[in-house]
Amino acid sequence: MKRFFSMLLAALLLFAFSAEAKVRLPRLISDGMVLQRDTELRFWGFADAGEEVHLTFGGREYITTADSEGRWLILADPLPACGPITMQINDIVLRDILVGDVWLCSGQSNMELQVYRVMDKFADEIRAYENPMIRHFKVPTIYDFNAVGEDYPSGSWEPCVQGKVMQFSALCYFFAKRMYETTGVPIGLMNISVGGSRVESWMSPEALEEFPTIASKLSLLRQEEYVKSVEANDRLRSRTWHAELNRRDEGLNKWHKADYDDSAWDEADLFDCRWARNDAYRPINGVMWLRRTFQSGEIDPAKPAVLRMGYMIDADSVFVNGTFVGTTSYQYPPRIYPLPAGVLREGENTIAVRLISQSGTSAVVHDKPYKVVQGDKEISLEGVWKHRRGAALYPLAGEAFFRWEPTALYHAMLAPSFNYAIKGALWYQGESNTGETYRYGALFENMIEEWRKEYRSPNLPVLTVQLPGYMVPDDNPEHPSGWGELRQVQFDAMKTIPNVATVVTLDCGEWNDIHPLEKKKIGDRLALAARALAYGEKVQWRGPEPQKATLKGKEIVINFTKEGLKPVDQAEVGWIAVAAADRRFVQAKARIERGRLCIESPVEEPAFVRYAWADNPEGASICNAEGLLCSTFEIAVE
Repeated sequence: MKRFFSMLLAALLLFAFSAEAKVRLPRLISDGMVLQRDTELRFWGFADAGEEVHLTFGGREYITTADSEGRWLILADPLPACGPITMQINDIVLRDILVGDVWLCSGQSNMELQVYRVMDKFADEIRAYENPMIRHFKVPTIYDFNAVGEDYPSGSWEPCVQGKVMQFSALCYFFAKRMYETTGVPIGLMNISVGGSRVESWMSPEALEEFPTIASKLSLLRQEEYVKSVEANDRLRSRTWHAELNRRDEGLNKWHKADYDDSAWDEADLFDCRWARNDAYRPINGVMWLRRTFQSGEIDPAKPAVLRMGYMIDADSVFVNGTFVGTTSYQYPPRIYPLPAGVLREGENTIAVRLISQSGTSAVVHDKPYKVVQGDKEISLEGVWKHRRGAALYPLAGEAFFRWEPTALYHAMLAPSFNYAIKGALWYQGESNTGETYRYGALFENMIEEWRKEYRSPNLPVLTVQLPGYMVPDDNPEHPSGWGELRQVQFDAMKTIPNVATVVTLDCGEWNDIHPLEKKKIGDRLALAARALAYGEKVQWRGPEPQKATLKGKEIVINFTKEGLKPVDQAEVGWIAVAAADRRFVQAKARIERGRLCIESPVEEPAFVRYAWADNPEGASICNAEGLLCSTFEIAVE
């Protein structure tokens, strides 16, 4: 018996040693991954110090030993596009590996925006397409100001098939689809993006050294106790605010009911935001309840339907006939709430909305869908609604989004991917930096330089999306435009930084949504730019670009570069402004004749011309025969 227990103990110790010594791989190195073709590959991971690591892949075996800290790295020979194939690392077998082209996809929310959010515009196309040769890896949102990350807490390579594709980045999806049509090789999408992030979030402390006002934040941000205390205080403040709101809300647990008598409530058009303000026209924060009745009409209550409630500010909870059907905690996502069979009734139905305004002005944004939908049948919910305030409360101060601060995302989200070989990078960001255009160009250039170094690709193609139009169109040229200024900086980047492309998207925005649905057109334009920069194809991807502005009598004539091709002739061109040396811009009439922009100068001695220099230059239309638009620009008159 004693010998038996000795043998058992030895076996357990051996098992414990084996388990401890087992090789561990980062999440990027996993089943279903896409590897970059035609380049040296790096495989890395973790093990016990001194452990021998055997890798069998591509018909070859590689051997290395973990260093004193338990890290190991193997450099493997390039492979052509192929797959699916397998790989073995010690006792770990990885399957369904593809070799093709891998793209880093980074930026803020318009890069992160998922496929399901654009189904209103592209549902038929998305439902009809599957391609397991396209794979997507979404890095989870994490941040760190101190430690350089080595791995992710979650994440996996997912194929472009129904059931998985809805969580893909929509922009990545359309880009990859077009690139696969062009190259015929597997496409890997490494989606490392975070909504609201600033350019400096994606940069190291070293890359920020020449920006002292930004770098000065780091000493405070690196104090973990400070960060944790602020976050704890934010959570407490939010819980306290919402608890007090619920305590004060007269309508809570009452006004959502179908049989509640709302005959004494005030009435207003759904989009008339005066119900969200006091007599002095100042915003009132707290809870506003909205109610209305509607007839079922041709909708069959015995079948499921969908309630569309557009875009509301800030948070909502919605009830139909007293039944809770959905909630959204912040303003941006579309409200698409399923109505199971039996929620609707024959004849009259009641809808109630509990709308919470945390700060600013509450609103129901028009030019969005507000309706009940069942197949091809619809019931409009626009028009007059009843309203009553449930509670008024002090504004809730915004929380500290530390993930947007300098270096936070570089350390935690980018750094663990630096060993992974990539073909190029897509960048859709800038909304959060529109107030600081004076340094955006230098920040962007430093970021690209750093990325090229870290990914060991000195000429890494970087394809950036110029900001589309947003907010109510304003054609007063005297009004400043942070979005217009940033577009100019974005466009100038490809003139000063080698192997950078900026695709123009003035026609892809929505005045009332910072997350426009038109991601397909942008993906297609990025694919055109990729073919030129990353694959060396001779394709036209640039629109008309101003080359020279000359004063001829009282008319300013602008010629365009050959690379941008000549613009299509137009009898009238909008969004043109001219200024003298004092830079006070005045609207001007303009036309395009024989590929030249001809402007009637409204000022004596014109010195500058601007085009589409506005937050939302809706209808800006200078383009070439391929339909590629001219960018926002400012040019000096010679």
